[in-house]
Amino acid sequence: MLSLWAVSCGRSGTGTAPAVLATNEPERMSGTKSPADPRSRLVSARRASVVKPEEVPSNAAGWSARLAEIFARASRPERRQALEELAEELVHQDPEQAADIARRILREKGDASGEGYDFVSAFMSRFAALDPAAAARWADFLPQALKFGASTPVAQQWAVNDWPAATRWAQGIDDVSLRTSGLRRVGEQLIAAGLTDAAPQMSWSSRSP
Repeated sequence: MLSLWAVSCGRSGTGTAPAVLATNEPERMSGTKSPADPRSRLVSARRASVVKPEEVPSNAAGWSARLAEIFARASRPERRQALEELAEELVHQDPEQAADIARRILREKGDASGEGYDFVSAFMSRFAALDPAAAARWADFLPQALKFGASTPVAQQWAVNDWPAATRWAQGIDDVSLRTSGLRRVGEQLIAAGLTDAAPQMSWSSRSP
């Protein structure tokens, strides 16, 4: 085709492409494009999707502002619901940032605060359902008061997906009380799932020092 030849010449430097390429499409020759041209719509969509760097908000700043707004609410039930919604979003969008949010809650409200418990419980129950191993690692920084509640969804979800791995995780916990709790949760999940052959092992392990 002449149009392809002209483009090839223009790129290779062996010829000069004409100002108007010869083509069999009348609308190209007239210098206009049909509104139905899918390529025209694609270019427009790409241009519309371009966002300047200065227009992109900081995720950390956005989450921090969101948390400040939640703390300003007077009603505890409203704060609980808002913290659960925030946890849900962080699970899917930014799990690493959730650790910073949790640290801020604990720093401002205290280790035994209701807000800390609400956020951690909501986050861990959702995160453990997606990746129990990652959720177990995420909870390492939590104070002891919150680790018991955080370990429950990890043990339950992990036991469903891979009970030997869940057992090894629970047996590797340093704190005796937390280790016993984790093993017991795994055993309870196995009994609920009808895996009675494995359940006695969990029952025995939970009594081990």
